[in-house]
Amino acid sequence: MASLAAPDLPPGTVPPLPARLEPPRLDARLVERERLLRQLASVPDPAVYVVHAPPGYGKSTLIAQLAAADPRPVAWLTLDERDADPVTCFSDLVFALSDLDDGAVDLLGRLASGPAAVPTALPRLTRLLADHWQDALIVVDDVHHATGEAGDVIGALVSAVPEGSTLVLAGRVRPSLPIARLTADGHMATIDARALRMTAGEGRTMLSRRGATVDDQEAQLLVHRTEGWAAALYLVSHAIREDDGAGDVAVPQEAELIDYFRDEVLRAADPDDARFLLESSILEELSPGECDAILGRGDSVERLESLAAVDLFVSPVDARQTTYRMHGLFREALYERLRGVDPARAIELHRRAADHFAQQRDIEEAVRHALAAGDGEAAATLVWAATPEYEGNGRTATMERWLSLFSAEQFAAYPMLALTAAWIGIDHGDGVSAEHWTTVALNAPADLILPGGETMGASARLLEAALGKRGVVAMRDSAVAADNGFPEANPLKAIARYLRGAAAYAMDDLDSARGLLGDAQARAAGQLVSAYWLALAQFALIAIDEGDWDAAEAYIERAALTDRAALQDYTVQSLRFAVDALIGAHRGREGAARNAAASAKQALAAHRHYAPWFAAQTRKVLAAAFIELEWPAEARKMVAEARKLIANDADAVRYHRRLDELAAEVARGNGSITGGEALSTAELRTLQYLQTHLTQQEIAERLHLTRNTIHTHATAIYRKLGVTSRSEAVKAGHRHGLLDD
Repeated sequence: MASLAAPDLPPGTVPPLPARLEPPRLDARLVERERLLRQLASVPDPAVYVVHAPPGYGKSTLIAQLAAADPRPVAWLTLDERDADPVTCFSDLVFALSDLDDGAVDLLGRLASGPAAVPTALPRLTRLLADHWQDALIVVDDVHHATGEAGDVIGALVSAVPEGSTLVLAGRVRPSLPIARLTADGHMATIDARALRMTAGEGRTMLSRRGATVDDQEAQLLVHRTEGWAAALYLVSHAIREDDGAGDVAVPQEAELIDYFRDEVLRAADPDDARFLLESSILEELSPGECDAILGRGDSVERLESLAAVDLFVSPVDARQTTYRMHGLFREALYERLRGVDPARAIELHRRAADHFAQQRDIEEAVRHALAAGDGEAAATLVWAATPEYEGNGRTATMERWLSLFSAEQFAAYPMLALTAAWIGIDHGDGVSAEHWTTVALNAPADLILPGGETMGASARLLEAALGKRGVVAMRDSAVAADNGFPEANPLKAIARYLRGAAAYAMDDLDSARGLLGDAQARAAGQLVSAYWLALAQFALIAIDEGDWDAAEAYIERAALTDRAALQDYTVQSLRFAVDALIGAHRGREGAARNAAASAKQALAAHRHYAPWFAAQTRKVLAAAFIELEWPAEARKMVAEARKLIANDADAVRYHRRLDELAAEVARGNGSITGGEALSTAELRTLQYLQTHLTQQEIAERLHLTRNTIHTHATAIYRKLGVTSRSEAVKAGHRHGLLDD
């Protein structure tokens, strides 16, 4: 039975509560709601305030503060389950809004005949309202209990709010009432869960008043974590006080949340709704199609719309209501409950979700659910199966997120993860990481069959070839072994063919290089963008070597058609930029060439112990570009760095020859520098080795020459530089800029 609050309360006093009104769960003194009170105060009388949100958002607290600040008489009625009956609802309103005079007693007598009397009695109720409650505040709390014909009784109140009065309807669900006119006239305000979410300042105030002191940053973190849900912040304050301020800022424990949701939310929910919420808690976002497929249902559209409509901690993500989400803490608490009461069902749902998301090509979600189901092998298989496509199209950041989901123990148990990690290292130019994971892959069982039909051994050999640490012949042999181990349709075959072609080019076998690169280009087209334009860049270099600049530019233009922003951070872009710089410089496009050269140098600076063959080739191309741009010092530096990278790789004969030619071009003006005759290409190359510890016989063997030839070159060097010893020749070479410092 409802009761009437005393009409003569002094301003600022919280009115005494009717017998059936449960006090607000949060003490009104703990919560600062000035912003919402100001919003409500701006609505002119007669006004209707509709406040609806799930439990624990502080609806009753807000209304208590509103009543405390209002000088008008206050009537406050809290409904319960019995008020779904229209006669009960009507009777409770009569008790709340009258002093039980003769007219009220007569009206109650009319209701004794049952629900049929309600429609005819409604005019009497509105007159009762007008007679007793002008210039007043009338509150009906938990209005969601008034459904069906009982809702018509509440609707009669809405239609007859007296002049100067305010009607507040609060509940878990937005009531379906005749409020269109009030809305149009500006006499209605709605406060929902979104508006009731506490701000960081409000959250900090409440925590402070509860004796839990936090700073601004901690308050922001807690409000973000709880999504401004007042009940959760209340539990946070309890946890912080219990912890006596020690350790990190806490959030409610799962057990506390589970108890709260069980007692305050799920207990009042439809059982099928409760089961739907429990099982869908495995999903971060809820779409009807996914819920139907994963949960094995056919009513998810209606279920989600209904849950969102009643504000049961479910809200639409987009305006079209195609995707929904649960409140984060609600979902976590439900998930913990699901795992506690039905762990087998939780695992089954995760497996179904993994299969569903894998079919939808949402690899990250599929991996998350496979791991949650305890199937690490399935998760690792998903990652490696998608690696060629993602790696070849610039999506290594996504791959890194996948790998972050696995533990160190899982990395040890599923060596195919090492393959993905190694490719990420290669793409980022992190040679240390790439070599580590390549070694792990090489030590794994070579006969392990991977998702694409290839073996673990073949995949590891491909990585070994890409790193090329042991020279171009070993690189070629590893690439051939990998190529032979891949099924014909495997996209990684394109990378194997490219590496074989690049090795053939370095070894001066242009016929083989053209065939292999052409096959790599054809296989990579439309699948692996990075391999596609690497093959085209290599073709462009062959064309430049042969003096066909038009063909070279055409190759680069074709590569640009498939360019992706996501590939800009790949290490191999350095070669692309270097070729762009060389062609631009040759064509007289100096500004573009300088920009491309700067980008290439920046990319080279990011290389950390990366493939020496690739780094040397890029520097070789840049040196040629710097010569065209008339930057001899930069060209000389690139030549020197490239020579160091391949100093022990005598089989990279095309690289060595071209570097000698470039060194000679840089040194063509050294006659005027030294005051005498310029050094030849062969002499410049010999001078590079005079600064080492090698004897003339060892230098001859390294350059595939006779000792007598090296002696002849050295004698000519001494004469042209005006010196008489090897050490003096080296000093003169540095002094005249013929050797890199």
